[in-house]
Amino acid sequence: MKRRKVSEKRRERLLASYETSGMSAAAFARKNKIGYTTFCGWRTRAKSETGPRLVEVELPEQASEAGLLIELGGNCQFRINNSTQLPLGVQLLKELGVRAC
Repeated sequence: MKRRKVSEKRRERLLASYETSGMSAAAFARKNKIGYTTFCGWRTRAKSETGPRLVEVELPEQASEAGLLIELGGNCQFRINNSTQLPLGVQLLKELGVRAC
């Protein structure tokens, strides 16, 4: 394929169209006369630009008073009010057979 410059707006439109097309990436790229690896590169860059970002946050000591509410479904929930209760919460979850995500 001959290499040609594709504008950012056109790339965005093509990626949005792909998301609703139900086609495989290879089939969509072929249909729109885009190199498959080029199209995969666009998708990767788009995901990294819009993906979630993790930010480290340091909370002041008094923030622990707010507690942690754990909901297990239905009306079942429990609250941990301070860090000394954390081992009790872990033990309770183990007893209930709750697995970490």
